[in-house]
Amino acid sequence: DVYKRQDVHCFLLFRIEQKILSSGTGFRNINGREYSLFLELPVKDQFHITGSFKFFINNIIHFASRDAMDIDGLGTAVATQLVEKDLVHSAADLYDLTLEQLLTLEKFKEKSATNLLHAIENSKQNNLDKLLFGFGIRNIGDKAAALLAEHFGTLEAIREADIEKISEIDGFGGVMGQSVVEFFAKDGT
Repeated sequence: DVYKRQDVHCFLLFRIEQKILSSGTGFRNINGREYSLFLELPVKDQFHITGSFKFFINNIIHFASRDAMDIDGLGTAVATQLVEKDLVHSAADLYDLTLEQLLTLEKFKEKSATNLLHAIENSKQNNLDKLLFGFGIRNIGDKAAALLAEHFGTLEAIREADIEKISEIDGFGGVMGQSVVEFFAKDGT
């Protein structure tokens, strides 16, 4: 019942009270296509489902949102098409898209494809806090992402930080520190 409500198709990863029970390292949509995922969105009932097609698309949309990487023109319809056409398997794939690939999308002409490519290119100029927020790290909102970026200065320094160092940031606690450490400990992040 919970699975149907959350639109989970198959091949799930669950996080229940900080313990990972997994049936694999990626997931497949109903068409059997595999996707990697490095973002999490919290779901009801203490579950953090990182495996459904719908949540994967939501993670791409969150990454591209105004408060994160601010990729204008990358909304639900575009994100869905990019995933369904196997053009994007992770948010990182957005940066490898070509004009020719975008022209295969429904309602995309050269101008809209060029505009999206420019928006993606412009997002590379964003500050570290926008990238961190775009990752969708559990328990880390935009303000916490800004504090992390200000305190550590580089993505590499954040990756190397342990829970104690992260917890030293004013306003951070052990739960937030644990979320950051667990996020960067995952393969592909």
